[in-house]
Amino acid sequence: MQKSFLFFCWTILGLAIGIACLLLSLFFLQDEWSYNKWISNVDQLHEVNVTVGEDANAIVVPAAIGPYLVQQQQIDNYCYYALDYIDFYAESKYHQAVVSKILNTQPTFFDFFTFEFVHGNGADVAENPMHIAISEKVAQRFFPHQNPIGQTLSLAHSPYQVAGVYKLDKKATIMPDVVLMNIEWNEEVEPSLWQENGGGLLVKVKEKTPIQTIESNLVALVENNQDQVLDTQEQVGQYNVFLSPLREGRFISKQTALLEGRTKLETLNLLVGCSILIFLLAVLNYINLNQAGILSRLKEFQVRSMLGSTKGQLLLQIGFETLLNALIALGIALVLIEFSMPVYNRFLHQSIAIKHSVLWSGIVFVICSVVLMAGGILSLYATRLVRQLYQGKVYKKRNKGLRLRKGSLFVQMTIAFFFVVGGWIIAKQVHFMEEKDRGFEGDRVVQVKLFTQQIRRKLYRNDKLIQEIRKIEGIKNVALATIAYEDKSIKNKYTAYYGMQKIPDFVMEGIDDEYIDMVGFEKIAYRPIEVDSLPKVWINEQFVAQMGVTAEEALGNVISYDRNTYLIEGVIKNYFSNGFEEAVQPLLLFQWKDIEFLPYGLNYLSVQLDEKANAQETLERLHAFWIVNIDYEYPFYYQTISNQFKANYQHVESQKHMFLIWSIAVVFMALFGLYANLSLHVEQKQKEIIIRKMLGARTHELFFLIGKPFFVSVILACLMAVYPVYWVMDTWLHKFKYKYEIEGLPFVFSFLLLMGLVCFIIWRKMRIATKINFIKHIKYE
Repeated sequence: MQKSFLFFCWTILGLAIGIACLLLSLFFLQDEWSYNKWISNVDQLHEVNVTVGEDANAIVVPAAIGPYLVQQQQIDNYCYYALDYIDFYAESKYHQAVVSKILNTQPTFFDFFTFEFVHGNGADVAENPMHIAISEKVAQRFFPHQNPIGQTLSLAHSPYQVAGVYKLDKKATIMPDVVLMNIEWNEEVEPSLWQENGGGLLVKVKEKTPIQTIESNLVALVENNQDQVLDTQEQVGQYNVFLSPLREGRFISKQTALLEGRTKLETLNLLVGCSILIFLLAVLNYINLNQAGILSRLKEFQVRSMLGSTKGQLLLQIGFETLLNALIALGIALVLIEFSMPVYNRFLHQSIAIKHSVLWSGIVFVICSVVLMAGGILSLYATRLVRQLYQGKVYKKRNKGLRLRKGSLFVQMTIAFFFVVGGWIIAKQVHFMEEKDRGFEGDRVVQVKLFTQQIRRKLYRNDKLIQEIRKIEGIKNVALATIAYEDKSIKNKYTAYYGMQKIPDFVMEGIDDEYIDMVGFEKIAYRPIEVDSLPKVWINEQFVAQMGVTAEEALGNVISYDRNTYLIEGVIKNYFSNGFEEAVQPLLLFQWKDIEFLPYGLNYLSVQLDEKANAQETLERLHAFWIVNIDYEYPFYYQTISNQFKANYQHVESQKHMFLIWSIAVVFMALFGLYANLSLHVEQKQKEIIIRKMLGARTHELFFLIGKPFFVSVILACLMAVYPVYWVMDTWLHKFKYKYEIEGLPFVFSFLLLMGLVCFIIWRKMRIATKINFIKHIKYE
């Protein structure tokens, strides 16, 4: 440390960065795997998904399935739950506020998610539909410093009695803040249950019951009763039934109704894989940078060997020194983790906390890995050099040392090449998604959230309110629609008929007359229909393709859905409402007034702002009107359609930023390792450089002579990495139906960048090596 303090600091800092990256990825991995693992009897618990269509992209779980499985004695218990959390205005004697994440479920909910109760218990909550359970956080908010059992908490002005308070200190795939139990639990199948979509379904399978048998029985059961499912006689397509283990609920590959969603597996794999590569690079750098220290201490090791020191003592010494360095690096890494954790959580859009059990196990794993890998290699290297020096095999020693450094540089440049190319491709995919024509204009259209059915009812039953909103200064137009420009966890698909031709798996949305022009949907074909006897619909290009006609030919034709007929009035261009990871589906745009259940899906009021008006002032005027005439309890929440849509690929944008940071760090670490390798190599070649220089060799000749082995390593590393990098990034891009096509430019650019930096460092080192005082150096030798 005293001989080269700066060199030591760079060595420890590089190792600290590698340790910090690996520990952060372990925290993320453990956080994802911790979901549901703590639940008692979790191996018997499964989520039932009845999917429709070849793509398994719509979930329909009739309320009769749970009672049927109980009747057949294939399960011990079941629990239905709503497909979305609810936001309600809540009020107690001590506090009033909007509470999010309210779950409506059945009395068996706490038999599946066995949260620990602080006050009361799940059985007390299940006794009465007007009893509720609340989380500790809600209890502290609405009933500070007291036991809330027996007290009243009003939700949307309906009084409920608190019968239980539970902890949310463990991760689960359903984590409500308030639990309502208003969904009836049935022991026997009733015909009406087939016409009711129960929501999400969890079952507790009897021990030793084959899951495949249950799945095949349910497929036959649903197909036999499909005329009653959702009260439709349409043949909705192929049914599939999946019983997914709740233990793996966070990693389900198919559709899931679990409300906390599933993790982005590609993000998890990418993050963990890249962190391992960075850690490996840091260890390699540590090995390279400490080779010079071992060479400078060879005489010390040789004398100790001559005085009786054993090979084991030498191995123990270097291993212990590596342990001390690793502990110093670990201390710095923990500081880096503490400061970077908020940024890390923002990148992942999660709230990962450092758990002591994971921290200590991670520390033990990291320290052991560093000591075994770095300490072991350095110890073996030192003992071999001592033996060779003792035997007078200096040339062989140097040759093996060079091969080791070339191999190390090869691995470092391979990793650096992967990160530079990967960062380029991810950035290009983000740019592709930002620049691709989305099929709508959303910068001046604001989506105002409608929190409750009461608010929705005020708007869709009162045209006068809509007209008054339209008169507010700065507002150009207003419309109600069920379209949300965000990825929905559950996507309902339906079936329509064009004559005798079946159009399966179409998406249904409800709109106002003004909506299409307001959001800028591009009209491909349009013919006004004056016939009032039949309701009118709009379709998209994909629906036209399913019909097998042109857009113009589709106009005026009749579409049948659920025993009703509709006239096609217009065709719009395909638009991307929920990102680019799934293909555009056939779309029918109904008037929301024409379909009985569509008004319940009006979750947003769309407001078009005038281009000439100040947007902020207009929204403030709308907010004031909203409080007086529509609702004053719930927050006035809004966002533009563009921002709502952007959230669909926010995780990819975060990966772009993360890869940029990683690429800079990895390239810097690789080049610093190269500098250390080169310094050691030039030091060993110093005599040859001086002699050649005195005999008239030019600097560029020495540059190619000394740099040749390093150039070869870089070229081979880039060539060998091309296909693996292409395969990894192409696999990552496969999750997008609409994606950037990989070109050769990222590979060429990355190679030229790395080669240019390597040439600069070698040239710089050669300039320094050839400017020393030759006479003084010769006299020293």
